[in-house]
Amino acid sequence: MFSKYSFVAIALLIILVLLRLFTLEKQADSNNFKFQGQISSNPYLSYDKIVFNIGRYRIKAPYQNLQYADQVQVTGKKQGFEIEAKEVLELKKGRFETWVLNFRKDLEKRINRHFPKPQSELLSGILLGIKSNLSREFKAALVATGTIHVVVVSGYNIVLLASFILLLAPFFGRKKVTFLALVTIVLYTILVGFSAPTFRALIMGSVTLLAVLLGKRTIAIYSLIVAALIMLLINPEYIFDISFQLTFAATLGVLLFTKTLERKLNKFPKWFRQTLATTLAAQSLVIPLLFYYFGTVSLLSPVVNTLVLWTIPVGTVLGFAFLGLTFISNFLADLCSYLLILPLTFFTMAVDFFGTFRILVLSFEKGNLISVLGYYLIFFSLLPKFLKTRLKKQ
Repeated sequence: MFSKYSFVAIALLIILVLLRLFTLEKQADSNNFKFQGQISSNPYLSYDKIVFNIGRYRIKAPYQNLQYADQVQVTGKKQGFEIEAKEVLELKKGRFETWVLNFRKDLEKRINRHFPKPQSELLSGILLGIKSNLSREFKAALVATGTIHVVVVSGYNIVLLASFILLLAPFFGRKKVTFLALVTIVLYTILVGFSAPTFRALIMGSVTLLAVLLGKRTIAIYSLIVAALIMLLINPEYIFDISFQLTFAATLGVLLFTKTLERKLNKFPKWFRQTLATTLAAQSLVIPLLFYYFGTVSLLSPVVNTLVLWTIPVGTVLGFAFLGLTFISNFLADLCSYLLILPLTFFTMAVDFFGTFRILVLSFEKGNLISVLGYYLIFFSLLPKFLKTRLKKQ
């Protein structure tokens, strides 16, 4: 249960976040508006323009190769939260940031040398969050099957990384190993970039590991709330970030509904039941956001995710081992790659096969805010009754 101090701390964080949101600088419309920021959505092509978000602002610009999380300077015509950009400049990176980027590229090259496409693209996405090299066909198949989230570095990678380091606790002591795990997940987050999913996972992981160091008990939903509030306190513009919204909606859905759905699906085998329950729980709060931002939802998503998600922990663990071995011995790295190619190939073949069933992808008008608000209003009005029933069964 939450202590009264937890409620006070959360209440103070909420007040501070609201103050930060209400004091965001309001910019007047201008024909020569200039500002800097980090791209907070995946850029996409619309005719001859590239479209992306920076916080509250939606920018249309002449086509150039931009990616999520790039730091840019935009100059153009501003009307409300819409900007018709004349020029978008990528900002020069600092020395440390350049070193990290070069190291990341080196890791990507090591993957490309040992694996063919699309397996190399998939592994780069899982381990390093690199999506820029995905072929158009493979990316379309990922979207059609609802598995595009796999090529986004998420909390799962950080949990696996921390968990394996914590296995060393019996040999080196709990506190030393917990501290090592904390340092490792911070360094990994720096390597893959501070996108919303990794930043959320870093904060949640840090809260949990600090609780272990201090001998305290932590609650997952409490950690999630604290992570969201800390992120918004640091940068209120995160609330407009599509990745922030999706990752918190999915995580909240998993925490609230997975156990109940597992009980409802008790006729299925355990491995299938657990994966399907997790997928459905995450989708329950993500679906309206997918409608709003992308205008599509895949009916195949629960089925395909259930079939292929076992490959992700296997691929992640073997992938980290493979990258480590490339610095030690090419022979050992080759041996590891032979094991790793199996789950990667299973994933790509399944996605390619099910990706052909485009008739099972529902399409709607993007940007329908009323439908999204209506869904969440109905959903959360029924939530107290659901939680009350859940508590009675426990």
